[in-house]
Amino acid sequence: GIGTTSPASPFHLSGTTNSNLEITSDMAGTITLQSLNDARNAYEDLRFYGDNVTFANASGKVGIGITEPDGTLHVHTATAGSVAAPSTADQLIVENSGDGGISILGPDAGWNRINFGAPSDNDFAFIRARENYGSNPIMQIKTNQANGYIEFATGADNTMLQLVGNKISGSSTSTGSFGHLIIDKDA
Repeated sequence: GIGTTSPASPFHLSGTTNSNLEITSDMAGTITLQSLNDARNAYEDLRFYGDNVTFANASGKVGIGITEPDGTLHVHTATAGSVAAPSTADQLIVENSGDGGISILGPDAGWNRINFGAPSDNDFAFIRARENYGSNPIMQIKTNQANGYIEFATGADNTMLQLVGNKISGSSTSTGSFGHLIIDKDA
């Protein structure tokens, strides 16, 4: 022990009141790092500082609430069942057995957004929302490219609807007959 004459684990560092850092190995293949109060019945804050602080398993993945993360960062409240994220979208996984969600919070007069970027344009498209836009909330799906468009598709990229400039078009195989498109600002 360091700072204590009666260590509670093989590595026990004790500082001021309620600041005990312990490294233990309770089961094969597992090392536990914990910050405990003096009575050892509650956890205390554990903070890491540095220019580059990295947490990852051997494959470079981090799990919160899960010991075997499916992607780069896997936040796990409860299992969704026998399912894994597709490799095309497994950098951030949020999983729960009931409703799941991600909250992006900001001030009323600020935009909250999800950006899409590439080396040639780090902001080529985004989804954004704002609470106080004039007197009403607003949500936008937007591309920043002059020749960009918004497309709704099903199945194997079967285009159902394209919004291009001030035009609306259906699929490339359509003969021009559509179902219903209802735009009603008073609905």
